[in-house]
Parts: sequence; C-alpha cells; structure tokens
Amino acid sequence: MAHAYVVCTSRTERGKAEREPAVWASLLQAMSRVEEHHRDACYLEFTYEAGDLWLLQLRPGRFVGAAAVRLATDLADEGAIGRNEALLRVSPRHLHHVGTTRIAADHADVLTRGLGACPGVAIGRVATTADTATRMAAAGPVILVRPETSPTDMHGIAAAAGIVTARGGPASHAAVVARAMGKPAVVGLADLTLLDGAMRVGEHTVGEGTLIAIDGTCGRVILGNPRITTSANDPHPHRLLTWADVVSGDTSDRPQAERLSAAHAALRHAWQTRTSRRGSVRRRRSRIGRRAGHRRGSADRDGQREEALGDLCGSRHARTPPSWTPYATSRRPARSVRRIAVVLPGAT
Repeated sequence: MAHAYVVCTSRTERGKAEREPAVWASLLQAMSRVEEHHRDACYLEFTYEAGDLWLLQLRPGRFVGAAAVRLATDLADEGAIGRNEALLRVSPRHLHHVGTTRIAADHADVLTRGLGACPGVAIGRVATTADTATRMAAAGPVILVRPETSPTDMHGIAAAAGIVTARGGPASHAAVVARAMGKPAVVGLADLTLLDGAMRVGEHTVGEGTLIAIDGTCGRVILGNPRITTSANDPHPHRLLTWADVVSGDTSDRPQAERLSAAHAALRHAWQTRTSRRGSVRRRRSRIGRRAGHRRGSADRDGQREEALGDLCGSRHARTPPSWTPYATSRRPARSVRRIAVVLPGAT
C-alpha cells in the first residue's frame, strides 16, 4: 500500500531514513502491516531508542474531502476493499470539499509551510489568543494562531475562519476539531513562535490584525489576499461517481452529492433485503429445530423413563404377566404399558 507517510514535528527529524536506516525500514514494514490489517490509512505514533522501534498508538485516518475520495478509490484499486465499501466510506459531505478552493500556485509571497490538516482556504486577520479571535471576529474573518490548541480554545476556534498551530500533526487537537467543524487548518509550523500580540516566522514578524491566508490542502501560509482557484481535474471523484451510478442504476445528470446518496440508498436497501432473508431463514430453521428437538426430547425422556423403570423393577419387570402383553401392541402410548408393568407386579 502507498498511503503510509511519516509526520515529524521538528525539522531535525526529517533525516531519519539516513541516520537510522534500520529503524526506518522497521517503521515502513510496521505501517504496511497496519494498513493491511485495518484496510485503511492510519496515524501511527512511534518512538525509537538504541535502534529499537516502539509503536505507541494507532488511530484511524478519518480523512475528509478529496483525501477521503482518493484514499477510497486507491484502496479499491489495490483490492484491499470492494467498490461498494469504497462508496460507503465517502459521504456526500466529503464531495463538497472535492472542488475545494486552493491558493494559486504562482503566488510567490509564501510566509511558511506546514501540514494541511483540513482542506480549504481561509483569509483573515491574525489573532493570537482565543479571546482576541472572539472579539475580532465581530468585525470580519480571523485566523487563530496558537502554539497548540486545547479545549479551552474552543470559543476562539468556533469564531475563527481558520486555524494555525506551531505544533501538532494531522491527529492533533487542532486538526481533529478543524475537520469536525469544516474549518481550514495548517499545523506543524516548526519555525513559528508567538510573541506578545504577534507571531514570528523565521525573520518575519507578523503583528496581530495582519491579513494572512492559509491553504489547508497544501499547508501554505500566505501574506495578504492571494488569488484563489478551484481545481476540477482530479480523476478520483469521477471514478467514484461512476461506480455510484452503476450501483444506483441511474446515469442522469445530477449533482455529485445526489449521485452518491442514491448509491448509498441502493446499498442500504440491498443490505436490509439480504438481512431480512437471512433472518427469515434463521427463524424457519429455528422452528424446525424446536420441533425436531421436541421430538428428540420426548424420545429421550421415554428412553430415560424406561431405563429408570427397569432399574426399579429389576427382575420383576421381566416376570410381567403375559396377559398384559397385548397393551404393547395396542394404540395406547407405550408409557401406559410401562406404568401398568410397574403397578401390577406389586399388586400380585
């Protein structure tokens, strides 16, 4: 699989492959085994010491937007999952982000670059605290810039148009909350430091209130108001929606979200039909089993009763008067004969 990648929070860790080739090889092998087992791209936290690799924690990727679409189609192409499962892994909400906006690639005034945690472009003024972001948001969009976020910053995150953090990766608090709220986010800016009412990136100092733009897809942070574009050349959504039309049986011209929703409805209906059929077969088998079990239970009880009567009566059961043998060939149940066989020998 080709979905494993390493995220490091400091630039000194980027040369791990050259400095620790054995650890790097073990890490790649571990990531391949994890993806093969979970059939999904995952976040794997690790550490190493004295040449030994230690796996600390594993989280599912939970990708959104174009990343979710591409991951589902790639896994289906590799045979890790089927096309129906690939369709179910992508929600119509993800398709809204497929044609997400991007900062034009020819824009030269790039302030810094980090890790894109949630796709989209946000343009706003810099706010270095959650309280400041809440206050400034009343006058226009703001970008919340923090060393890292925590639950105490939720009011600032809710008010901001985008999020930037110096630390953290795609599974950090800022990244997870941003994806849940659909806000563009860039994390892991190792050269970003916060001053009193300003942020410093390398040799540049950007004061609070300065207009910046962030691209949550590629992780760029831009000064000013750049040109925005929308890319529609990605082949993965087209292939996914082609599978959706095959499942739904409808090839009419409709919005992308409706095409995917129709496929989801068809797959759910097929699953419910298959489940109800299995349930009826199980109920039928259970009724047959109960009937057969009742018969077997009756026979077992009769056999146990006969065996117990034989132990109680001993040899007297063998000396039952021949005059009672016709009962054995009559239409009366055999247990009546055995009851008579018990009572009568004692009465003679």
